[in-house]
Amino acid sequence: MYIEFRLPENVPRMVTVGPWFTIDNKLADWAAKYNIQYRQKPYKHTLRVTFDADESYTLFALTWISPEWTTYRLVTDLNNKI
Repeated sequence: MYIEFRLPENVPRMVTVGPWFTIDNKLADWAAKYNIQYRQKPYKHTLRVTFDADESYTLFALTWISPEWTTYRLVTDLNNKI
């Protein structure tokens, strides 16, 4: 299971640095506030975030305040090809 943020596509890689940096900072602030460890991994035009405990995904969904230009989805089927 992981959370996936979609980054801008069809743009130079340097353009995706700004949105990635913003999400990274907001994730760090969120994790510090709730004392939760997380891992992140850029993958193609997405940023994947994982937690050790399943309960952390629920907390994230209930408390995450995202910038209006970002969207995320919770991927539970690891064979999902979308």
